[in-house]
Order: sequence, then structure tokens, then C-alpha cells
Amino acid sequence: MTFKVSVGESDFATFRSTKTYYVDKTDILYELVENTDNKVTLFIRPRRFGKTLMMSMMENFFSVRKESRSIFEGFSITMHKEFCNEWMNSYPVFFISFKRNLKIITNFCKIIYFFFHYITMIYHFTKIFFYVYAIFSDILKFYCIFNVT
Repeated sequence: MTFKVSVGESDFATFRSTKTYYVDKTDILYELVENTDNKVTLFIRPRRFGKTLMMSMMENFFSVRKESRSIFEGFSITMHKEFCNEWMNSYPVFFISFKRNLKIITNFCKIIYFFFHYITMIYHFTKIFFYVYAIFSDILKFYCIFNVT
């Protein structure tokens, strides 16, 4: 049996559609929701250790904007049928990755601009209203006035 190994790919749906070799880590979804009472979970891993791929897997599982039952077919998470019925594709998900934009983000003001741009795209796509602009524009004004760069 031959299998394809992908290096540098960080989109979970692409892994499934191209039949690329993937070590099943989907049970972490169940563990995070059912076996912890954490309000925030921080994934710390070395560079190139699959952090973006892990977040992409979570986005595909939880996001209401996706229909991903077929993507997770055959993975261990599908053994938790009640969990999948309740949680899969049921929640709004904001997936922000700076992976592809590191070359344009060189200072704090550009990071905030990138964040505004991303939240604006999400807002227009999902039609959910947030007060993000008001909060972050004050922070940006304060930082950019006093930052001498």
C-alpha cells in the first residue's frame, strides 16, 4: 500500500480530499469539550509541528459555515455520535492564522490593520455585528501616536 505524505499543507479539508496520510488526532475535539472545563486552551508546539492544521481541523468540525460530515468519516471522532450531532457544524468559528501573512506584518499597527481586515471580512460574510472596530481603533490610535517607528 502506498500513501502520499504532504509537507507544508495546513488545510484539513485538502488533506481529506487528496487522500494524504494523516495521523488521526480528531479525538482531541471530544477531549477538549467533554473532558476539560477550560475556558481557553493554548496549543504550544514547535515551529512546523501542525498547529495551523490542528486549528483547521477544529474549524472544519465546529464551523456552522461548513458541511464536513464526509470529511470526518472514518476518523475516531465519529464514534462519539451524540457529540458529533450536537457539536459538528453548529457554531460560528473565527479562524485567524498569521501563517501566510508574516511578510506583510512587520509592526503592531500592521497587525491591528490585518486583524481589522479579517474581522470585517468575517462580519460581511456572516452578517454578525461586533463592536470590534470601536475597541481596536482606540488602541490603534493610542499605539500609533506614541509609537516612534
